[in-house]
Amino acid sequence: MPPTLMVSGITEITSVSELLLVGTGAVGFRFIPGAGGVDPEWSREVVLQLPPLIVPVGIFANQPKHEVQEIASFCRLDVLLFIGEEVPQYFHGFSHRVIKGLDLCSRVEEKAKGYADRVSGFQLSIPSDQLTAPDHLLQLKRLSTRYHVVVAGSLPKHTMDLAEESGAGGVHLDWSALKGCREHLVSPLRI
Repeated sequence: MPPTLMVSGITEITSVSELLLVGTGAVGFRFIPGAGGVDPEWSREVVLQLPPLIVPVGIFANQPKHEVQEIASFCRLDVLLFIGEEVPQYFHGFSHRVIKGLDLCSRVEEKAKGYADRVSGFQLSIPSDQLTAPDHLLQLKRLSTRYHVVVAGSLPKHTMDLAEESGAGGVHLDWSALKGCREHLVSPLRI
C-alpha cells in the first residue's frame, strides 16, 4: 500500500478543496496549546466538510488523556498522532488508531519496542543536523520490517529517497498547489 499524504497546518477552509488536487489522503489538526494549535470548533467544521476518503488526524503533545479523548470525539478524528514525550502506558485504552512520533536517533529501535504493543505505528522525524547520518538507512530498514513506519516532514529529496529505499513512506509535495498550509507540517502516512 503506498503512503497517504497527510497535510497539517491548514489555515483556511478553502484549503480543503486544494488538498484533493495534490492527492491528500489525511488532514492533520494540531491541537497543541501555544504551538500554533487550532480551535476544536473550527477543526470540527473542517472535518465535517472533508470528503469521506480523507482521514482526519489529531496531532497532540504532552496533553492530559481526557483532553485528547474529548477533542478526538468532538472533532470526529480517526487517527491520533502524538509527538510529545508520552510514555507507553499513556496509550492504554484509546479507541482511536494511535501513531507515536519519534526522532530517528541512536535509541529509536529500543524506544519503538517499548511502544509496539500500544500503538498502530510510528512517525519518524530526522533531525535536520543528522540528515546524512550513515546509520539512518539501516535503522529505517530494520524498523520498517518490524513496524508500520513513516518518515515525517517536508524533507529534502535525498531524505525522501532514503525513506523510499528503506521501505518507509516518503512523499515530495509541490507547495505551489497549497497556499493555505504550512510547509513544515507534511507527513506521508499509511492509514
